[in-house]
Order: sequence, then structure tokens, then C-alpha cells
Amino acid sequence: MPGPWGDGVIPSETGRGKHRTPHGVRLLHYGLPIALGWSIPLAVQRATGQPLLLPGQLFLLLGIAAAYALDRLLDAPEDGEGARLRPLLMAGFAGSAALGTAMALLLPRRNLALVLLLGASALGYRRWKRFPFAKALGVPLAWTWASLVLPFPAQSWFGWRALLAPVAPTLFLLFAAGCLLCDLKDEGADARSGVRSFPVMFGARWTMAASMVLAVGAMGRAWSAHRPGLAASGAALFILGLFPQLTARGVLGALAVDAALALPGLFIWMHLV
Repeated sequence: MPGPWGDGVIPSETGRGKHRTPHGVRLLHYGLPIALGWSIPLAVQRATGQPLLLPGQLFLLLGIAAAYALDRLLDAPEDGEGARLRPLLMAGFAGSAALGTAMALLLPRRNLALVLLLGASALGYRRWKRFPFAKALGVPLAWTWASLVLPFPAQSWFGWRALLAPVAPTLFLLFAAGCLLCDLKDEGADARSGVRSFPVMFGARWTMAASMVLAVGAMGRAWSAHRPGLAASGAALFILGLFPQLTARGVLGALAVDAALALPGLFIWMHLV
């Protein structure tokens, strides 16, 4: 993504389908990943019954905010669009990084071990994303793992036992579907830089089809487990797969994908599920 672990859920705006975007929409685009970091742990808590670990939840949100702000600063649009937001992004990165560091010091050692592992993978992201299927598999795994572990008291080192929870495959399928949709926007940039993403290897049409299959799989698993919020996310991602003109449009496409993935927490917050 640009985000904590690369180009997965929210892609770079330097890829295909770049359009001028109002500042308000751009700010919403920057903020929705944080809402996603709030939404998914709520769905996990509902599914597992675990108590939320406040320092872990805050660290996840602050880490997402810092990573997205830094990515936007490093990947500024070529035409200077959004330059007025750079001071806000700089302040957001500095504040989120400082507060996130403080929260990390409050984490149990088992949770902190995962923070170090994910941090090391993020540092090597520009290298490992060049391998086939690395973005399609690695980025959703990182998001799933972090969402399952960081906001909760870890039951094992690196929280690996959380990956065995029944809700874990559903989350992975949702994140994988969203990542494929967003990789469409990076297809041109990935091809030029030698990144063998799914769209680069198989083209946009097969990428859309694969994302829709993953979304249907997530929807089916969620519905069978009586998780309507997660099922709604799968349905929304499937519908987005029917509209490539939207999902290929830089900020707007990314905004739509993140909104779809944030539905479970919204439904829980509104007491709809």
C-alpha cells in the first residue's frame, strides 16, 4: 500500500489512472486507512471475544498514520498536486512516529516481537516485492497478522497462534482482494521498475477476476460464520471488481477499496450487527 507494508491496500498515485483530486477527497484518502486499522480489530474482537489491548490498538493506528504520511511525502505527485498538504503530512508523520514509539514501549514482549518482524519486512519491501506474487501474498498477510495480533494480548511469540483463528482466512481473503484491486493502479509503474505484480504478469482483466473470486470466498466464509459485517466487505469488493473504471482511478479507486474494507467496524459501531 503505500502504508505500513508497501503498495497493498492503498497504491501509489504515480501509476495508471491519475486524476486531479480535490484536497478534501485527498485528506479523506489519507485518513481512511486509519479507519481501517480501527475497523478490522473490532471485527476480530467480535469474532474471538478477546479484550482489546489499548496500547496495541493505538500503536496500530499510529503506525498506519506514520507510514502513510511518510509514503505520501516520498511519493509526491509529479505535477505538485497536493503540495499544500505537505506541512500537514510532515506534522502527521512526526507526531504519529513519536507517539507510536511511546506506545511500542508499552507493548508486551510477544507483541513487540511482531512489531520488529513487520518492521524488518517493511525495510526490505522494495527488494522482496520484485518476486512473483510477493505483493499479492505478503502484503495481505502482513495486514492480517498485524490486525489479529497487535490490538490484543498475544498468546504466543509473534502472535503466530492468532493466524489459526477461524476469522484469519476471511481477513486474508478480504485484504488480498483489496490489494489486487489497488495493484491495478500501479501496473505501469511496477512494470517499469521490474516489480512482478499480479497485473504485470497476468493483465488487468485476470487481476479483476482474481480479486472477485477472493471477495466471493471471503463473503462465503463470513456468511457461513454469521459475520455479516465481513460478508458486506466481501460483497462491496466484488461489486468494485465490476467497475474497473473506478478502481483504476488513483485516489478515488483506493478510497473505494478502503471504504469497503472498513465496513465491518462501521456496522459494529452503528449496532447493525
